[in-house]
Amino acid sequence: MTAQLVFVPKYRHKIFAHEQIKRRCSELFHSIAKQYGMEIIEEGFNIDHVHLVVDLGNNISAAKAAQLLKGISARFLFEEFPWLRSKYFWGGHLWSPAYFFGSIGKNIDDTRAYVRNQDN
Repeated sequence: MTAQLVFVPKYRHKIFAHEQIKRRCSELFHSIAKQYGMEIIEEGFNIDHVHLVVDLGNNISAAKAAQLLKGISARFLFEEFPWLRSKYFWGGHLWSPAYFFGSIGKNIDDTRAYVRNQDN
C-alpha cells in the first residue's frame, strides 16, 4: 500500500530551516524505511513539517510506519544534535504525537508532485 504521511515537530518548531537537520532526517527516514521493508518514494520538507509518500510494503500498517519513522529518527537526531533538546524540545519529544495518513490510489503522480514541491 502506498500512503502519504505528514509529521510535525512538537510545538511546530521550525527545525527544518536548519539544512543539516533536514538532510540528516531525510537520511534517517530512508535508512529506517529500508530496514523495515518500506520505501520512501517522495519526500518534501517545509520548515515546520515533513510530507512523505511511502510504499509500506505488505506487512506494515501506517500507524506502525509512523511509530518507527518518528521514534527512531527522534532518537538519532537528539543524539547527533543535542542542542535540539535544550533549545526546542525541553519536554523530551521531538515529534507531535499526531500524524496525518492518507491512502494513495490512482492519483500518486499528483501526490508526489505536491510532496516534492513543499519548499516552493
